[in-house]
Amino acid sequence: MSIIMGDIALLKEDITLLHKQLNNAKKNEDNILSSLVNQIYLHDVITESKQIPIENKWLLRLRKVCKSKNKKQLKQFIKQAEVHNKFTKMMIDCYYHKIDQIIRGKLYTELPEEEEITIIKDFVSKELPEYYKLFIDALAKQRLFRTKSTKYQGLRATFLNSITNNHNILVNDNMSVLFMGNVVHEFGHVIEGVSLHNNIFDKNTCSEIISCKYERKFYSFLLENQLLTDEVYTVLAQYYDNNLDYLLTLKYLSNLSPKLLEQQIKDPRYCIDRTLPYAYGMTIANYLEALRNNDLDKYNYLFKRIDTNRLQSSRNNITDIMDVLDNDIPSMIDKDINHVIECSKKAAVLKKN
Repeated sequence: MSIIMGDIALLKEDITLLHKQLNNAKKNEDNILSSLVNQIYLHDVITESKQIPIENKWLLRLRKVCKSKNKKQLKQFIKQAEVHNKFTKMMIDCYYHKIDQIIRGKLYTELPEEEEITIIKDFVSKELPEYYKLFIDALAKQRLFRTKSTKYQGLRATFLNSITNNHNILVNDNMSVLFMGNVVHEFGHVIEGVSLHNNIFDKNTCSEIISCKYERKFYSFLLENQLLTDEVYTVLAQYYDNNLDYLLTLKYLSNLSPKLLEQQIKDPRYCIDRTLPYAYGMTIANYLEALRNNDLDKYNYLFKRIDTNRLQSSRNNITDIMDVLDNDIPSMIDKDINHVIECSKKAAVLKKN
């Protein structure tokens, strides 16, 4: 195990403080418990060991909380199943028979860490200037964790300490384009957490929209600046693949009877926690980038509008987000895929020459 970013001493201080607060808490116990478990998980990942125990009474409490949340989540999913089914039917055909035409190369570039951070800083300062100080503060506080662990390659997550309001970010990728894209994605969760006044929230229908939007915008930023071009197209191809997988899973789940659905979601492959937010988040992110290349005024309007609706409405109510979108989503995403196919072919020719 080798920690190449982040200060594990600060993480241990967080865990100690949360333990103390939990044992003395008279309210908000569930939020504190959630924070503590998440910080311990982060510690276990970056140290590749389980060194910090948690009392059985809190584990039992956690199971009870999770069971209650899962029950509410299932009820909400069944209630909105018709919306999900309609959405997936509208979108799936956009991806079939086309994404395989994108020229895919290999990911091979491992830039010096200082250069990776410089590129991300440049993106945030130009594209998200109002959040630049927030990003610099996260770096200064050594709250961005990265390891060289092969066991957890590709893992990314953001964990909020509900007592200190610090966000710890974990991104575990060696390839630069993945690492940088995932840092931007997770920083989107920090932005959202601050905007929501650091409330502890669950992953559901709308919880990946803002992060996916910023991640997708970052890949466009790399292309516009001719950085790692052929690798970015490879990542975009995988992005479309994953988006289609989530849409297909969502379509399958939304057509099940409540009884079958309750049984099926016990299978990790059909986890609602991942399927719902990524099916919507990735699709809307792709739609916005298509607009950016075809209708910049509409793109600028919707980019800001989605943020406003996303942060002011219920996280569960996808109709609050869908109401600001138009029926041109399929045609726009079709244009986006065609654009990426064409550009990936050009990039492959340039690289060969």
